[in-house]
Amino acid sequence: MKKQILAIFIASQWSAIILAGQPSAPEAPPHVMKRVSMEDVVYELQFVYKIPIHFEEVPIDMEKQPGISAEERLKELESLEPSSLTDGEKSFLNLLRRDKERLKGQRVGFKKRRFNISLPPKGADPTEILNLLIQKDPDYTWKKTNTSFIVHPKKPVDRPRIKSFILQDSNYPSARKKFMEEVLAPSKLEWGDIMSGPIRSDGSDFYDSFRFNLNLSDVDVYTALTRFCECMGPNAIWTITGLTGTDGVHEFGISFIQPED
Repeated sequence: MKKQILAIFIASQWSAIILAGQPSAPEAPPHVMKRVSMEDVVYELQFVYKIPIHFEEVPIDMEKQPGISAEERLKELESLEPSSLTDGEKSFLNLLRRDKERLKGQRVGFKKRRFNISLPPKGADPTEILNLLIQKDPDYTWKKTNTSFIVHPKKPVDRPRIKSFILQDSNYPSARKKFMEEVLAPSKLEWGDIMSGPIRSDGSDFYDSFRFNLNLSDVDVYTALTRFCECMGPNAIWTITGLTGTDGVHEFGISFIQPED
């Protein structure tokens, strides 16, 4: 018996020595993003890192916000190292050069805070990533919900609370209609495009399977939007754009994060 115990002990020690001698897996490098806005990074976290983040962009008043002229944007892009340009920037640079005369004096964008950021690799703690992110743009903050995160302006947008909103086993068309009338419209939000869900083999509509059951009482708009998304599963996320129309309305939309294979 003592010999058996001794043999097991010696074998376990050799296993520990062998494992200790094996090289550890190399650490994944950080993901570096350059000259990006908060919107760019949140999109990356949603659709590459697969983190369920709802997002409201800091409002941009199109009547008051200083825009970027075609000449300014062309000068800015031409001053950058060509190898550092994204595909989108390269395409836009070609457009500005090609249509230089036609676009002369026109506003082609709005000034946003841009920064460089080195994100931890995929799988890192989302709270660590979000804390790093808001250090780069102090106009934003974030909070945790039951199953997701919300990145939103630090200066809250003034919207009325939702006193009561009830859905009982509603299908998608009727739920959407009621939601638009009772939640979005009073909050000066307008439903924009919604991204398509997976194609079903039997040809049925992706949204046919959704059933909405909600009983909300005296909640803020973020809670109402998030709870509505939860009725469509854990991969549904909402976005509110920053652009403000002359009537003060912002566009709202829902998209779906495709889960990892």
